[in-house]
Amino acid sequence: MGMLKSQKGILNRYFRESDGWEDHLEQTRKFMLQSAESKIKGTAAILGSGWLLDVSLESLAGAFQQLHLYDIHHPPQIRKKVEKLDNVELFQTDLTGGVIEDAYRAVKRYRKRGEKTLINALANASFHFAHPPDFIASVNIMNQLNILVTEYMKTKKIYTDRELLELDRKIQQNHLNILQKGKSCLITDYEEELYDPKNQFIGSNPLIHVTLPKGRMKRQWQWQFDTQMRYREDARTYLNVVAIDI
Repeated sequence: MGMLKSQKGILNRYFRESDGWEDHLEQTRKFMLQSAESKIKGTAAILGSGWLLDVSLESLAGAFQQLHLYDIHHPPQIRKKVEKLDNVELFQTDLTGGVIEDAYRAVKRYRKRGEKTLINALANASFHFAHPPDFIASVNIMNQLNILVTEYMKTKKIYTDRELLELDRKIQQNHLNILQKGKSCLITDYEEELYDPKNQFIGSNPLIHVTLPKGRMKRQWQWQFDTQMRYREDARTYLNVVAIDI
């Protein structure tokens, strides 16, 4: 599905766009730490830890008894980085709770037998923590969970756009359902804004297709995601981000 390629692409884009990214990453780190202040300092779970660009690793490891990092793949550089921290543990897992594998199998089944798996069956899964957390941070991952799956499915031309939108919603809602009230922090891009080479606004696209919680504390900012038009050839891409203490 190209997930490892996508993860590597994130680091490459960060190096190319560091000026525009750093403000977003710093605001993410600050909000996460602010949200963590009011939580029980037992176990913290970071969902979408990736390259740890947006995670204050040492600060969180120092604040909590245990720090658990969840992602579908932990780069070797990150594995080495956390070795020196005794209370940090890595969990390699599908944050969709199995939708990725189900989608892959559905394509294989259709190709082999012509049987189309219902969307409800694909998204009938949920993620489970290895240990009950006292603090959960979903870090710039919510929108990525569905995009990688539905973009893969779209190339196979099995499902309609309406069916894939339904899958987007179900994956996002499943993710929201694991963010326990009073224990969680959600940071996600929710809208894509497009600009021409002269930085004139062209239009926008929604990225979140479910209702986000109001939360007890909220911040919003814009992420200059791609100014060199390498993500989209026809426009610069800026992302509007919301951070919510649930």
